[in-house]
Amino acid sequence: MSLRVMKLQIQNIKRVKAIEIIPEGNMVVLSGRNGAGKTTCGDSLFYALGGKWTMPRTAEEKAALVTKGEKMGRILAELGDGTSVSLVAKRTINAETGNSEIYLTNENGAAYPKAQETLEQLIGELSFDPVKFSRMTAEQQFDELRNVVHLDIDIEAIDDQDDEEYRERREVNNEAKNLVAQVREITVPEGTPTKPIDVKTMVDQQGRAANHNSEIDREEMRRKSEAEALATRATNLKAKRARIKQMLAEVAALEKEADAEDGKLGGDLKEHKALPALPERVDTVKLSLEIAEALEINKAVARLHQREELAHKHAQRVARLAEIDLNKETHQKTIREALQRAKMPLPGLGWVQVEREARADGKKQKRQGYVTYQGRPLSLASQAEQLRVSVAIAMAANPKLRVLRIKDGNQLDPDGLKLVAEMAESEDYQIWMEYVDTSGEMGVVIEDGAVVKVNKPKRARKNVEG
Repeated sequence: MSLRVMKLQIQNIKRVKAIEIIPEGNMVVLSGRNGAGKTTCGDSLFYALGGKWTMPRTAEEKAALVTKGEKMGRILAELGDGTSVSLVAKRTINAETGNSEIYLTNENGAAYPKAQETLEQLIGELSFDPVKFSRMTAEQQFDELRNVVHLDIDIEAIDDQDDEEYRERREVNNEAKNLVAQVREITVPEGTPTKPIDVKTMVDQQGRAANHNSEIDREEMRRKSEAEALATRATNLKAKRARIKQMLAEVAALEKEADAEDGKLGGDLKEHKALPALPERVDTVKLSLEIAEALEINKAVARLHQREELAHKHAQRVARLAEIDLNKETHQKTIREALQRAKMPLPGLGWVQVEREARADGKKQKRQGYVTYQGRPLSLASQAEQLRVSVAIAMAANPKLRVLRIKDGNQLDPDGLKLVAEMAESEDYQIWMEYVDTSGEMGVVIEDGAVVKVNKPKRARKNVEG
């Protein structure tokens, strides 16, 4: 359903006592001197339609809209397709209480239960000032155009994924930097083997050598004790022989005992001398030094493995960073392709998104960017191009109620006025514009809050290509 204003009635609003305007054509110019009531007419139309965007905030300010001395102000706007009325919006303002009520009925007189919400679905904020878009900041223009243009992709999902990968990229990049620092801190002697030395085998060998040497020490002590015992026996033998001379009574027994002892001693001496030589001792000190050296080498091997593992992790992080960057390029390509497919309010219109800085609290940062026209930032476009873009976006934002308002038409130069008129006719929009004029030959002429003349609108040529 495409709507425009078919009738506007104003009663007791500011200095307007009673006015009825039945607009003709696409350009509805309200002309007259300063203070004649032009702005009151324009304001009244959007008081009836805009509600929260246009009405004063406080009850006192609303009450001040009513003509002094009157109890009630009324505004009625009939909306339709130019042939038949589809909606009637009526707003009343109580001068005593400042209370404002809006009523909305259809062509059959049936009332809408939520009148203001219904009207707000038909009209946008730019309807009240389409040139406002050209005065917005680049970020505000970017947000407005994104709200107007409907892409065939889920750009919010892409934004969320970009946000998540942006945060991940920061984390992965920090991890990669930390891994590089850790790798640099690990020093490994030149020539360090890649595999650790089997220290356990060396320790076992050292244990066996110690046991071997202990056996030798015990055997050596045993032989020494045995030698001392044999020496004692020899001494005792000599003592016995000495006693033989003194102990004649015992000579025979002692002689026999001595002979027996002498024979046994000889055999034992011979047996002792026949014992094999002791084996060579194992150098355990050397083994200890070798084990200590092996332990140091194994420490270097461990550091080498640690460094290799860190380098591997770093390579993984670098690969992930490349993957994230590729995803970002893919997303940007997807958005560019969607923009090419999307129906823009004006040929040559587009936008560029810029990378966002991460917030310290980790929350989602608002998407930033700027609007482009003919491949260049809109801020570099000419004044006429910026006007064309602003009006086109305001029209695209209000496809149902095809009504716009330009408060001060005198700010537009002749080329701007011509451009607005051409766009209104080309896009079949109704533009209400206030214009200070004393000739009486322009649009709806208003004097002292009343319509004194209605000039037939001039048809604009359809030439709006930029």
